[in-house]
Amino acid sequence: MVLTSDYLYQLDAETGNLTYFEEQPQYHNLTVAPNGDFIIADYYNFEKVTTTIKEREQIESPIQMDLIKFKKWNNSKLEFTCDEFLNWNRHLTMTYDSETKKIEIVNG
Repeated sequence: MVLTSDYLYQLDAETGNLTYFEEQPQYHNLTVAPNGDFIIADYYNFEKVTTTIKEREQIESPIQMDLIKFKKWNNSKLEFTCDEFLNWNRHLTMTYDSETKKIEIVNG
């Protein structure tokens, strides 16, 4: 997968041919989990791509998030920052565990 400001592309892993694309995507973050799952996020929501970019499942969070920014992987956990939606003074560090598919607050 390739994310640009104008498109989200999905390429065939074997041939490199374009298989799907989404025009004007809302996403600002794209990463690959250690288990090979593609994780995408806009400012407010996380989603896991299941088979194609047209088939995604939302990952639930303990709070409503705003301004999500992916930081780094530590084994199966993705560290990211965000603000609590409608409480922008609450800046949080959170993790997404790709094995349990859970989001947890680390501090904030």
